[in-house]
Amino acid sequence: MIKAKNLSISYDRKIIDDISFTVDAGKVNILMGRNGSGKSTILNAISGIKKYDGEIITDGKVSYLNQNIN
Repeated sequence: MIKAKNLSISYDRKIIDDISFTVDAGKVNILMGRNGSGKSTILNAISGIKKYDGEIITDGKVSYLNQNIN
């Protein structure tokens, strides 16, 4: 389970503004949106790569495999 409460994320401008959601364990979930809408930014915040305001709660470890492999 992943729960985000009042999540806000900024770079030089606010990308994600005060969103909340829950992702239940064992379910298939989709994070969908246009290019530049903040999908990767949300995943980076959940995985601890990006700083954020608000609260992210998980019930265990979170793994994230980025599509750009260096």
